[in-house]
Amino acid sequence: MFFPKPEVPDLPMTIRLFVLLISGLVATASYYWIVGRLKKVGVRTPMFVTVKSLRETFSTYRRLAVEQGWPIWPLAAYWIAGAVALIDVITVYHFKK
Repeated sequence: MFFPKPEVPDLPMTIRLFVLLISGLVATASYYWIVGRLKKVGVRTPMFVTVKSLRETFSTYRRLAVEQGWPIWPLAAYWIAGAVALIDVITVYHFKK
């Protein structure tokens, strides 16, 4: 009677937030997997991530992955998770209007 009816959260927005968080976790885990592999073989990686340092780190990993027999899936996982997050953010702002 006197209490307001609790609002039900917007389910599609909640799912999109969950997808965004999971893709961020996958991208972060993939990046640190790559950095960890590079540090094991003695390659120095920059402390602060920029577009240039990211490109250099990934190209170094890709080159060494062929030589060392490492998997390439962390690179693919990083870019796929980034693309999913970008698409998710774009659709949220597009359909919010």
